[in-house]
Amino acid sequence: MAFINKTAVLTDTLATVYTVPALKEAVVHAVYFTPLVASTEVTIKAGVSGSTGHIGKDVPLVAGGTLFFPKPVNLAAGEILEAKATVSSDAELFLSILEKDA
Repeated sequence: MAFINKTAVLTDTLATVYTVPALKEAVVHAVYFTPLVASTEVTIKAGVSGSTGHIGKDVPLVAGGTLFFPKPVNLAAGEILEAKATVSSDAELFLSILEKDA
């Protein structure tokens, strides 16, 4: 098992921010979005590349606030998390992940 923290400044197109390694499973314990501007919107998706599903879509963020998703996301080997902001560099993402052998 390994605990992993990932951060990323988001772009304006969906980009993979985490991929579960082969022969592993992952539990995403925390997802935080922090705005870097007065206001923006963020989207996060999870699942198999090419057919991910929304965890949050066009969720508004305002200065001084942080968006937190309180429920874990379980992912299998090869599955991904994708995220984006309305405008590149408008928001930062932080992930707390537990990886374990499948």
